Amino acid sequence: MTMKWTFGQVDEVACSRCGHIADRSDLDRLLWCKDCIGSVRNWAKRRSWMVGFCIGIILFAWIWIVVEPSRTLMGGWAGTVLAAIYVSARVTREVLYGAIRMKTSPES
Repeated sequence: MTMKWTFGQVDEVACSRCGHIADRSDLDRLLWCKDCIGSVRNWAKRRSWMVGFCIGIILFAWIWIVVEPSRTLMGGWAGTVLAAIYVSARVTREVLYGAIRMKTSPES
């Protein structure tokens, strides 16, 4: 493992999450490699859809039990539940991804 020095700057740096040695230009500002970024994004994406569907089920049950919609408005309520699933999944994904990015230790 050799490191190049150019004008006082290191060209090769270890990823702060997995420890893989890579060129500095291949790492982002928190010194994460592309593989780590992709794996964390996929992890957050899977978890966020689970949360989104749970929120959608709870909203559907609340609408069905408390609101008791008429048949003419069912399409509007279905759209509301689908929008809630999508929005809550997106918000959860960003929160999970941001939380993991703040903790950059290898055991995260």
